[in-house]
Amino acid sequence: MNAYISQSTMSQKLILIFGVLLTLPALNGCTPTTQSQWQGPTARQSTVLAPQQVLPAKPVKVALLVPLTGNGSNIGQAILNASQLALFDMGPQEFQLIPRNTKGTPAGTQIATQEAINNGASLILGPLFSNSVKSAAAVAAPHGINVIGFTTDQNAVSYNSFAMGFLANTQVESVLTYAINQHRGRFTVVTKDNQYGTLVTNTAQQFLSKARYPAPHIHKINGNNLDLNKLYSDLIAHQSQAILLAVDMATATSISNHLISKGLSNQALQRLGLGLWDNNQRAYSSALDGAWYAAPSPMQRDRFNRLYKDTYGMSPPRLASIGYDATALAISLHKRGSDYSKATMIRANGFYGLDGIFRFRANGLVERGLAIMEFSRGRSVVRRNAPTGFQ
Repeated sequence: MNAYISQSTMSQKLILIFGVLLTLPALNGCTPTTQSQWQGPTARQSTVLAPQQVLPAKPVKVALLVPLTGNGSNIGQAILNASQLALFDMGPQEFQLIPRNTKGTPAGTQIATQEAINNGASLILGPLFSNSVKSAAAVAAPHGINVIGFTTDQNAVSYNSFAMGFLANTQVESVLTYAINQHRGRFTVVTKDNQYGTLVTNTAQQFLSKARYPAPHIHKINGNNLDLNKLYSDLIAHQSQAILLAVDMATATSISNHLISKGLSNQALQRLGLGLWDNNQRAYSSALDGAWYAAPSPMQRDRFNRLYKDTYGMSPPRLASIGYDATALAISLHKRGSDYSKATMIRANGFYGLDGIFRFRANGLVERGLAIMEFSRGRSVVRRNAPTGFQ
C-alpha cells in the first residue's frame, strides 16, 4: 500500500462512517458539536487530562519516524496509516506532520531525524526500534528536541527521549496487584532467560517485596528447554497460588495443558499473563480459560480497528494504535498552545488515548492505566475496567 492516501479518498471513507465513528472527543480535547455513537471518554478526559486554557495555535511541525522500507516496514506503514487517521479525525490548523523513512536502521534514523529537523520539526514521534530511538535522540539533543519513541526497551530512554511502547513492568505490577486483591499471595514466574525475562522477574521480585509478600519462585526457560515436570514439582514445593506466564500464547498453552494433566486446574492455580497475550486475545486454547492478563482496555481500540479496516481495507497490527495516540497527543498539545518541552510531557495528570490513560515519568518511561482481561468461553472479556485517571 502507498504511504499516503488522498484527502478526497479519506474524506469519502470517513463521511460514510461518521454516523457511527465521529472524531473521538477524548483525543481532540473539545466537546463534539455533532452527536456520535463513538462512545469515547467525555471532553473532561481529553488527551490533556487537566483543564488548560486554549491559546491561539502557532504553526508547528512534528516528525513521524517509522520504517517504511526494510525491517519492520509493515508495522511502520500501519503506524503511519493510523497517524493519518488522527490527522483527519482532529483536523488541526497550523499543524504539519512530517513522515520520514528510517529504513529500520540506526543509520537510516540518523538521516531521517536530521532531515526532519532541517525541515523545522519541533517534536519527533518514533522511531520504532530501541537502537533507532537512541540514534534519533542523539541527533535531536543539540537542538533541544524531544523524542517519543515507540520502543518497549527501558534502556533506550535518555533525558530527551521517552518510551511510549507497552512496557512489561506496568503490566506485571497491574496483574500481580489484581491477583493479590483476589487472595493470591504466593507466585511462580515463568519466563524466557533473556532481557525481557530479567525485566519481568526483577519487577515481580521488587513489587512483591515492597508489598511484603513472599518472594516469587522464578522458573527460567533456556532456549527451547522447557522442563514441564520440574516446573510442576517446583510449583508444589513452593505452594504457589498463581503462576505468571510471561511467555507467548503457544508456550503458555503447553504449560497450562501439562498442569491440567497433573491436576492443577485454573481454579487450583490461577494463570496470569501479560501484554504478550494481547495480540492473540481471540485465538487461545481452552487450557487458558479463566486466565487473567493485564492489557489496555480494548473498547476504544476495537472501534479504531473497524475504522482502520474500513479506510485501508485490512486490519491493523496491534501497534498501529500507538501511531494514532502519539499524533493525537501532539495535535492536542498544539491546539492548547502548549510546547513540547519535557515539563509538558511529564505532567502528572497525563493523557488519554485509544489505549487508555498514560503519562510519562521523569525517567522517560510511560505509565499506563491497564484493564484486567480474562479468557472466558472462547473470547477475551474485561474483568476489571481500566482506570480513568491517575491518583
